[in-house]
Amino acid sequence: MSLAVGSLARATIRTSGILALRLLLVASTLILLTRLLDPADFGVFAGITALSVMAGSMATMGTHLVVMRNVAADTSSGARTMEYAAGATLVGAALMSIIYASAVAWVVPSGALPLFAIAALAIADVVLHPFLQLTSGRLLGTGSVARSQVLLILPLAFRLLAVIALLGFAPQAPLGLYCLFYAGASLAALAVCWMSGGTTLPSLRSWRLPSIPEWKDALGYACLNLTATAPGELDKALSARLLAADAAGIYSTASRITGAIVSPITALMLSALPRLFSMQVTRDRHLVPAVFAASLFYGITAAGALYLATPHLAGLFGPDYASLEFTLPLLAIAVPGMTLRLSGASTLMATGRPIARACIEGVGLSVMALVAILATTGLAPHAWPLIYAVTASEWSMAILAWLTIAGRCRRGQATTRQTTPD
Repeated sequence: MSLAVGSLARATIRTSGILALRLLLVASTLILLTRLLDPADFGVFAGITALSVMAGSMATMGTHLVVMRNVAADTSSGARTMEYAAGATLVGAALMSIIYASAVAWVVPSGALPLFAIAALAIADVVLHPFLQLTSGRLLGTGSVARSQVLLILPLAFRLLAVIALLGFAPQAPLGLYCLFYAGASLAALAVCWMSGGTTLPSLRSWRLPSIPEWKDALGYACLNLTATAPGELDKALSARLLAADAAGIYSTASRITGAIVSPITALMLSALPRLFSMQVTRDRHLVPAVFAASLFYGITAAGALYLATPHLAGLFGPDYASLEFTLPLLAIAVPGMTLRLSGASTLMATGRPIARACIEGVGLSVMALVAILATTGLAPHAWPLIYAVTASEWSMAILAWLTIAGRCRRGQATTRQTTPD
């Protein structure tokens, strides 16, 4: 195995340590939040936060990925790129907040959540979090993967403290209060980052809007970021729209569990992205096959572990969430598809096939929405039709992505043989 693969493994291990902390924070918050909220309230919260996260994924207008790409290629270009990235994010946050408000009105029943709570979630995920993404993107470009992830887990730590505080006070309407704390956590994380010197945002005087070529370059990445984020969030929004309130809460909890389980593949791809972007993969034939093998092996292992651990996991969430014992084993079938989709999509983007990635993820999202709507039409709104929709979506994206990568590798090998002198 090549030196590049070995260094990738070491970087992945370092990043996995940070993401293990992230996993601990997410798992602890999820468990305690289900103790605070009943399934119906949790379903509403998960549906709205899914919309806010998807809207927030577009708020940078793709500039955080441009920052990462440019810094990976030339470290000195980071400051110049950040100047227009900050301006574009300011415009994007305003635009996506309007779209988010319209989407909430369609997905969630009127009166399910107070307006101040809906606004708080928008402030957290659509306005504040994108500026953390810009700083994280610059650190990723320099290869400081672990440091970049520390920035992104700060809000999670503050949210965990918020849940603990609310459990101690036991308010009568905890959902609205938690939404306020959710926004406060993002604000506190940004403030800590700024005061500690961790942020690399330029001074306000230097912020500017991108030029037309810069807009064109960034907006392609914006579409990619949306299609990358949506497979992990659209199902929660669909559950709030299509399922009964309790079923939506049960499904969203199960989905958050599986999302946490696949986080080591996120560590793998975060570690690989700078190397893939800098095209070192063209000099190492082992890197892409190693990513595929690791994703497949981990996906199968994680699915088996989830299936066997379901009785113990379900018990952590209390009697109101007892139906998890039937939901999690079904959703485990999708886990290998999730890991292969995550690695395949990132590989396509970083090795020069962003349009192929966007098309594949667009197909997967269409499959998810179509199967979910058709499967719930005329039936009691239980969670199993949405589970089948997600499974079909994840596996279709994984297969299409890796078939595309395999075809590209074969063509590259054929070209190499033709150009190599006898």
